[in-house]
Order: sequence, then C-alpha cells, then structure tokens
Amino acid sequence: MTAKRQARFKSLRDSSKERIEHAALELFAKKGYGSTSISQIAKAAGISKGLMYNYYKSKEALLEAIVQKSFEWGKAMFTAGVAQTEKPEDLLRYVVEASVAAVLEKPVFWKLMTSLAFQEEVLKAMAPEIKKLRKHNVAFGNEIFTALGYPNPVEQALLFAASIDGMFFHYILSDGSYPLEGVKNLLIDKFCHPYLNDRPNTP
Repeated sequence: MTAKRQARFKSLRDSSKERIEHAALELFAKKGYGSTSISQIAKAAGISKGLMYNYYKSKEALLEAIVQKSFEWGKAMFTAGVAQTEKPEDLLRYVVEASVAAVLEKPVFWKLMTSLAFQEEVLKAMAPEIKKLRKHNVAFGNEIFTALGYPNPVEQALLFAASIDGMFFHYILSDGSYPLEGVKNLLIDKFCHPYLNDRPNTP
C-alpha cells in the first residue's frame, strides 16, 4: 500500500471512529449506557454492526475510548501548561483558561460527557481510570499549592478541582445565561496567587 493510500485509509478510519463515538455518546446520554446496544449505535452512525466490531471489540471498549479521549485532553493541557509557564500561579491560570476555552469550543461534547458522569454503570465501568485520573490531579494540585505556600495543599487542590467542575456543570446546564467569564475571573482571583498574598496584613 502506497503512502498516499495509507493516509487515505487512515483518514477514512478516523472519520468512521469519530462518527461512531459521537453517535454512542449521544445515545449513552439520551438512553443511558446500559440501555444502549451496539446495533443502535451502528445504526445511528450509519455503518454496519460488523464494521463496528472491526473498530471496537465491545460496548465497554467504545465507552473506554470515549472517556479516554477526555482524559488525554486533560493530560495534554497540563503538559502544555507546564511547558508554557514558569510560575505555579500562572500554571493554575492556564489550567482555568484552557478548560474554559475547551468547553466553549465543544459544548455539545462536554455536555454529553457531563451526563455520563452521573450514570452509575459508567462510573463502575470506568472506576480504575477515574481513580487514576483523580490521583494524578490531586498530585498535580498538591505540588502547585505547596509551591504557592498553602498550609493545606491537598484540600486546596480538591477545592480548586471542585470549583472548576461546579462552574462547568452550571454553565452546561444553563440556558446560556450563566456568567462563565465572570465566574472564571473570580476563580482565578481566588486561587491563582501565592498564599501569603491572600492573608490579611499584620502589624
């Protein structure tokens, strides 16, 4: 197979996988993961059931691919932030702003991903990966808030993550009236600075 044909084959394969994952994500969000079948996903994606299994060996593998994509985005964001910033407070600011930009760029994807996060079957199926991601995020936050001088860096990391999650949850479920930019700026003001700057002046 020539390089040109290989590139075309890869493009077609990637396009098919993207259609499958998007169709699956919509069905998982609408019908529930447990109530969605491979046949329904194949029909929604406009491909045969046999071709579906050529890309994903099971519904569980398809779910893992979808969730893993969001995890990989998060890891790539952290890596880019580390490369582009020097101060820990600037890295936190980068994380907040990059996260907001991602949600604004693909609101439908993140809305559907949010709906998956509340499905017990999904949480159970992805428990090992979710646990690994949380461990990574807490370690990252602990390192950053320690560098900023906070006496309780782990708790600050958890509060920071919960604040970002809450901001996106309310924005995604709103009718467009949620003041995302204003809340983002408040979040930056609260967290993205050294601890000493947040303490009242003492004589």
